[in-house]
Formats: sequence, structure tokens, C-alpha cells
Amino acid sequence: MVKEQSYIVSIKQLPIGQHVLRYDIDGNFFANLEQSELLNGTINATVTIYRTAQLTTLSIFVNGSVDVECDRCLGILPIPVETQDTFNIIFGEAYSEEGDNTIIVSQQDGDLDLSWLLYETILLSIPYNRTHKEGECNADMEAIINKYTTTNKQTEIDPRWEALKKMK
Repeated sequence: MVKEQSYIVSIKQLPIGQHVLRYDIDGNFFANLEQSELLNGTINATVTIYRTAQLTTLSIFVNGSVDVECDRCLGILPIPVETQDTFNIIFGEAYSEEGDNTIIVSQQDGDLDLSWLLYETILLSIPYNRTHKEGECNADMEAIINKYTTTNKQTEIDPRWEALKKMK
């Protein structure tokens, strides 16, 4: 297994067989992608490329932790990550992602940038609802939320609705 520095792999130049690449992903990786979903993280990624004469498959396995903003208090929320995804790679005129996990790589240059595939694999493994457990949010923010939520205030019932309730 080789620890890689570059995320660009020349698929076309790889000999037939299995090739294993290892990446240590940290906050610099997420900063270089100029995205805002993932703030920081420590991820170990293993990319296995299996090339035959007819088909090339790429498997990504990621394991570690990422930091995101809590949806409730906007504080940092660490989320464990462990997932695997597999892609079929075929050669065509230009790069594109087709259907479920099929990637077309340009026949001319044959290069594939793995950085976005790694990012998407990580991002799709974290839950949609990203909140701290009850009582773990920032106390100052919780106080502000409680101050402005309507569940703490009683509202008067419109007399017209009250009259309708009496008709039952």
C-alpha cells in the first residue's frame, strides 16, 4: 500500500491488476476544496482500483471523523464517518458522472481527480440532521433559542374558533 500525495490518478496508464492508494485527509483537504459543509476532519481513505481489459472499478473506503456545524446552536459537532462506495470507470470523450456510480474518464488524457469523489463519499455518509444530543448544545445559544420559540408563549384562541368548538 502506498501513501499518496496527489489526488489525480492516471487511470489509462495503470497496468491491469489491483492498485491500492492510501490518503490521510485533514482540514487542509476540506479548505482546498472551498466548500462549507465540512469544517475539519481526520479521515483515513483507502482507494482500491481494479483494472481489467474490459472494465475498471474503483472502491473508496473512508474511516475517521469530521466536524460540521450543529443545526441548532451552530457549534462544532464531530461526527464519526465510516463508509464505502464503488464506482465503475469507463473511457469516453469527456469526464462526466453517469447514473449510479458510473464515471466516464476522458479517453484522451485518462486522468481522474479523486478529491471530489472522496469528498462526496464522506459528505454522503453523514446524517442530514446534524445536531448535538439534548443538553450538549452551546448554553448561550440554547437560552436565545428558548427566548424566541413560540412553544413557551401561550396564544389566545380566536373567538370565532371557540364558537365553532361549541357547535360539536
